[in-house]
Amino acid sequence: GFNYTEASFSNAPSRNEPNWRLAEDFTWHLNSRIDLEEKIAIAPRVDDFSAYRIRMEGTVKFYVVKNISLNLTMLNIYDTRPAPGVNKNDLQLRSTVGVTF
Repeated sequence: GFNYTEASFSNAPSRNEPNWRLAEDFTWHLNSRIDLEEKIAIAPRVDDFSAYRIRMEGTVKFYVVKNISLNLTMLNIYDTRPAPGVNKNDLQLRSTVGVTF
């Protein structure tokens, strides 16, 4: 696909970037109580493939009851051109409660 990013920084010039977007999502239902999900997306600039962002996400869902789950997610975001003073790589661990309706 295609997307367009507009970023405003307090300590750097604004950026307006058209990007290609290639992504996939996968869900594996291990059993009635556990799901595994993974998502990967890469977004290179249309005019410069050396500038890109990658987002990788993996989640384990444990269903306590039919529509309520405890979730553990690991998210990794990599940007070749982050804002000044920001690391290129951002690794996050999240625990959440999910409600499906």
